[in-house]
Amino acid sequence: MSQAERENEPMRCPECGFTNGPGIKFCGNCGAELRATMTTDYVEALAVLHIASSLYVLVTLGSNYLVQRNLFLLIPYAVVGTAGLYVGSQFHRGNGGKWLKVASAITNIIGLVVTSFLYVFGLLYGGLFGPSWVLFLVCVWLLWVSRRSL
Repeated sequence: MSQAERENEPMRCPECGFTNGPGIKFCGNCGAELRATMTTDYVEALAVLHIASSLYVLVTLGSNYLVQRNLFLLIPYAVVGTAGLYVGSQFHRGNGGKWLKVASAITNIIGLVVTSFLYVFGLLYGGLFGPSWVLFLVCVWLLWVSRRSL
């Protein structure tokens, strides 16, 4: 969808949910300022990847003996899984802002580091560990590409 088409769509108020006509700057129901929500393909992909990678991490947390027995993996996996679900849901809702970008970057970097470690460890010792680090790498790239829309 082009930018011009998005500007001609009705806008939903982030405060009360009232559907306003196109081009209106303030909500007709509650008076809140209406601003364009993040609807770019990159941001939508970032939300989906955040949620998918976080679910993958939580499944690994619940099923991987090595992660469950080592605090240096257990804590980052728990933090990345829960924080990533929250950040992904906020992006999916169209929320943004500086703090959300920082939270996204932190969860992605920690997720990339710990899942890369587990992947390399699995390769070295013949374990079966999925390449979830690729999801986090793509998330970091999408966050960088969409940094101006957030």
